[in-house]
Amino acid sequence: MFTRKQSLFSVIAITNLPEVPGKETKQCFNGPQYWPHENVFDQLLPANQPKAAACTISTLAPSKYVTFIEWARTILDVPADTPFQTLGKSLKEQGHIMTLPQVEYVIEVLEQALYSGVHKDNYFFVENEDGNISVGCIFLEVRRWYTRLYRFVRHDCLVTDHNLLVRNLDASKLDL
Repeated sequence: MFTRKQSLFSVIAITNLPEVPGKETKQCFNGPQYWPHENVFDQLLPANQPKAAACTISTLAPSKYVTFIEWARTILDVPADTPFQTLGKSLKEQGHIMTLPQVEYVIEVLEQALYSGVHKDNYFFVENEDGNISVGCIFLEVRRWYTRLYRFVRHDCLVTDHNLLVRNLDASKLDL
């Protein structure tokens, strides 16, 4: 009997972004709609976020608790034993890394569209100053956006009921 493998993700929104200008990292997630962000953004990420070309952002909802590394393996459609160092490099090469100004733009668009899922934790891959990958998170708390940054290599961070924002994803690879 044939059984279809259950996908780890479902696509819940697609957002077309125009070219997004770059800006200083310390200027990202500032303003009255944001809680002050952790200094770890300024410590781990480049001082300047680059200009980003127009792209498509897929908002994915995971179907079960998984780690950041399992998210990446699924997005990249690679074997479970693929080392995390290879995953980070592949995420960059395939254009799945977001800049902080892109995340700000996506949140603004989704919020304006009254998309209810935007108020969940929204995770995204970002590149550190040293070229490694981290996982950012933005979520709404008491009418203001709160941000966090996690090391990509964390194996203990199991997440579900959250969203993953992925740049330039071919969702047909997700076996939906």
